[in-house]
Amino acid sequence: MNPINPYSGVPSTKTQTSTDAAITASQPASGASPAQSAKNPTIAQDHVTLSPVALSLLATHNSPSNNSGRVQSIKSALANGIYQISPQRIGQGLTQDAQQFLPLVPGNKA
Repeated sequence: MNPINPYSGVPSTKTQTSTDAAITASQPASGASPAQSAKNPTIAQDHVTLSPVALSLLATHNSPSNNSGRVQSIKSALANGIYQISPQRIGQGLTQDAQQFLPLVPGNKA
């Protein structure tokens, strides 16, 4: 039994609670209120405008990277089982990352 969705193992049948039925019954089929559907039959639509910064990030995300050759070589090495892992380089990288987030103590050089 899935604690998030207790109906995940149940065959697909439409289950509706009394609350769902009350909400569905009180709403018109078009999704608009009765007064609104009588006055204006069109439904308002959302509009999103991206900032220039967001557009540049999106363009960067969608463009091929400058490291595509390196990425392909790593992918092929992984697929062939010849990729060499260096625990020393991993440790050095972790140490450098940790040092960036440690507070600067007076008297110590950064």
